[in-house]
Amino acid sequence: MNIIDFRDLPNQTNLFLDYIYDFEKVAEFYNGNYFSPEDLVRILENIKSHIDRNILCDILLSENKEDKSVIKNIELLRSQNTFAVVTGQQIGIFGGPLYTFYKIYTSIKLAEDLNNKYSEYNFIPIFWMESEDHDFNEINKVKIIDKTNNFFTHEYYPDGYSSESSFGSTGKIIVDNNFKNFVQNVLNTLPYTDFHDELVNLLNYYSEGNNLADSFKYFVKDFFKDYGVIFLNPNNESIKNLLKPIFEQELNTFPKTSELVIDISAKLEQVYHAQVKAHPINLFMHHKKGRFLIEPSGEEFSLKGTRQKFRKLEIVELLNTSPSVFSPNVLLRPICQDYILPTCIYVAGPSEIAYFAQLKPVYNYFKITMPILYPRTSVTLIESKIRKILDKYKISFSELLANYDGVLRKVSDEVSNIKIDLEFSKINNHIDTIFNDLEGITKSIDPTLINNINNSKSKVEHIFSVVKDKLFNAQIKNNNIAIEQINKVKLNLFPKGNLQERELNIIYYLNKYSKQITKKIFDEIDITNFNHQLIDI
Repeated sequence: MNIIDFRDLPNQTNLFLDYIYDFEKVAEFYNGNYFSPEDLVRILENIKSHIDRNILCDILLSENKEDKSVIKNIELLRSQNTFAVVTGQQIGIFGGPLYTFYKIYTSIKLAEDLNNKYSEYNFIPIFWMESEDHDFNEINKVKIIDKTNNFFTHEYYPDGYSSESSFGSTGKIIVDNNFKNFVQNVLNTLPYTDFHDELVNLLNYYSEGNNLADSFKYFVKDFFKDYGVIFLNPNNESIKNLLKPIFEQELNTFPKTSELVIDISAKLEQVYHAQVKAHPINLFMHHKKGRFLIEPSGEEFSLKGTRQKFRKLEIVELLNTSPSVFSPNVLLRPICQDYILPTCIYVAGPSEIAYFAQLKPVYNYFKITMPILYPRTSVTLIESKIRKILDKYKISFSELLANYDGVLRKVSDEVSNIKIDLEFSKINNHIDTIFNDLEGITKSIDPTLINNINNSKSKVEHIFSVVKDKLFNAQIKNNNIAIEQINKVKLNLFPKGNLQERELNIIYYLNKYSKQITKKIFDEIDITNFNHQLIDI
């Protein structure tokens, strides 16, 4: 396994880089260093149970009945010396981007490591399904590399819906007959392999009549049967009943949460950036198949984008009788999560690390212990066919990332009979010789003309540079096979110009290598290495 420093990758924020490589610079915004055993012990000692653990465990048992290792961990959770290593993600179709799996791998390995180090405690992995998110267009895509070696995006929409539709909670969307066509289109763009039937069986978790939350849960759980990962769907009436105190405090004391976030964000923005924006009330309401932000409207409350209004007494009554219609936004979601779970560590991606920097005073306000944020493992998978091309042309991952046009020129020059760089090096030497001689003659006759000579040389060099670029472009076009191979490498490693983990879906690899590929990845990743990891498969 090779590694790449995050500072050498594109689109990494200064906040994330300092969190990884220079934590002291950002320490004031967090509740502990992910590298510090002392900070972890302090958090374990400070975590309090805000709810009856037995009630929570009974709810989790009703949602996780199939797996003995999961049931064992749920029973452990009843004990006050059991703590949660939590991660979460939107419920993307077939797991969404690859990093969803990397988050779960990290949480499993971290829990195992902590159990080995701290025998007086129990640590269990929990996956918080962001099933209440209403942005269907963020979860309905499956991105793969098709049989013709092109990047392809498949999108699913239930019958009667489009990208402009209002969906409400994505987890409650029912898989309909359109999904069969969607799956068939996905399969048709993948090459047929020995693992086709195995893949089809996995995709059948998304059966007509199931909702997307359950489909996601059963699909992803299939890869983690022996690891005891507990899946928690917060869009559950019993869970919402536990969260009533949080909802009530937010409604009764607004805009306190918002003010706290705004104050800390102002301080954060003196050096970094604020990832998310606070609202006066950080709650949504499920209403008429939609999910709408609750906004203060004079002495009343309104639902953003609608004409629906509620008096305060109506909102309070609704909270008491139907807490399931309330839903936290991105700022309040972690508070809800860690109110009901004894979370000591949250496994976070770069964006989550960023917005948690705005939440420390909010945790304090709700009297909840803020967990340590542990960076999820970041990975690029390198298939053997891609490795052969990289080795053939002596190209590194970093080189490809930093200067793709330069790589094309390098490869084109290498496979061509005429070495443009070498020939132009000779030409430039000739130009230097000619102008040096001309400068000597000029100095002996009229030194005031030296600037003219230098300007003329610059113009000639520019003309030859333009010609060189045109020759390189022509050469690249002539070397189709080599260039196609490099384009293939780029497509596999940086699809759409992004890291592979942010674009490709796991089914691309399942189709080629079977379910066993997920075990290989799990075995290979190193959760203690906080750089981007390159794993050959």
